[in-house]
Amino acid sequence: MKAVVIYTLVGFLVLFSVLANADENEPMSTGVSIASVVTAAQPGLTVEGEVRTVDAATNPRLWGKGRPNTKRYGTTGEESGLCAAGSIDYGLSFNTVDWGSAADACPAGTWVCSRADLESGGSLSVCDTARPGNSATQMTCDGVALTASNLNHWGWLADSHLSSALSGSAFVESNLVAEFLNCHSLAVWCCSQTAP
Repeated sequence: MKAVVIYTLVGFLVLFSVLANADENEPMSTGVSIASVVTAAQPGLTVEGEVRTVDAATNPRLWGKGRPNTKRYGTTGEESGLCAAGSIDYGLSFNTVDWGSAADACPAGTWVCSRADLESGGSLSVCDTARPGNSATQMTCDGVALTASNLNHWGWLADSHLSSALSGSAFVESNLVAEFLNCHSLAVWCCSQTAP
């Protein structure tokens, strides 16, 4: 017990000596760099390289996860001839997913388009992509193939549909927005800023 009291007393004396000799205008050094312990505060969850932005309706963007082999198609091929709405380029993903997994189908550096994104150039317009596909590339919830003829590829938008909590919004190349049960397997409209 005597040893504990002595060590505690010595500890207080050392601490008091350090504090008494410290210049109040100089920071005390503990030997640990605060910069190595504390990082800058960041609002919300961030993803490396992600830029926090919102669409024209001020909704947060749902960023593509950039999974291997994800790609999007414009009117002339993979990443070429992308359709445009104001300062936004967009194309249709190759992969098909359910509405809740839409971010999985978009390449890194893109986000799942919202209706507001596609209307940012004024109004929705036809975007006949060169996305390859046949009737087996889009499926209903029970696995029945949706017919996907030329100018008839559907793609998910980030928007949920107002009439049902079980539905998402989809946009077809021929310029129509509709509601689908969110378990359908569709391609996804992936957006990016137009390169300067």
